[in-house]
Amino acid sequence: MDIPTRVLVVYATENGSTGDVAHYIADKLRTGGFDVDVFRASTAPDPGSYEALVLGSAVRDGAWLPAARNYVRGNKEAIRHIDVWMFSVGTTAGLRGPLGRRAKAVVPRDIATLCAAVLPHDYRSFGGLVERSAMTFKERIAHLAAGGRYGDLRDWLAIGGWATEIANTVPRWQPFDVVRQRRSAAEVE
Repeated sequence: MDIPTRVLVVYATENGSTGDVAHYIADKLRTGGFDVDVFRASTAPDPGSYEALVLGSAVRDGAWLPAARNYVRGNKEAIRHIDVWMFSVGTTAGLRGPLGRRAKAVVPRDIATLCAAVLPHDYRSFGGLVERSAMTFKERIAHLAAGGRYGDLRDWLAIGGWATEIANTVPRWQPFDVVRQRRSAAEVE
């Protein structure tokens, strides 16, 4: 009997775009035979009962949203003992020109600090749904000055490819592990 490996997908979103990406990744992992649960960071369980964690957040002013940062801080001990992948969703993918190329090549300091604390297998940054109406006047000016554009900048092919990479990397449950655990428990008795 095969028991699927349990994967937890946790995300923080402002306008729903990151949630869409998280659910898409979860669907791809389910297709790969994994048992996947998806939660917003504010309501997500302790990741300790899962074999893997995919953690993502929208990016605001170069940082993850507070709910995602708080989830990492509140669960850092459990996170250290499982396989982790991290992703961000933001406006950077919509930037063009020299500023856009530079922004795409650099991981913002706050996000790099989180990655250093978690040590994920991989970190990816994806474009989001960039709506003019969701930005303040100041944000719109900065976005346009950096060569930004509006619209759905999510690259579903790239997101799906990354989910496939995760599926190919997450350790699969092995019946031998259960046998070994039962033997260890019997030796203790």
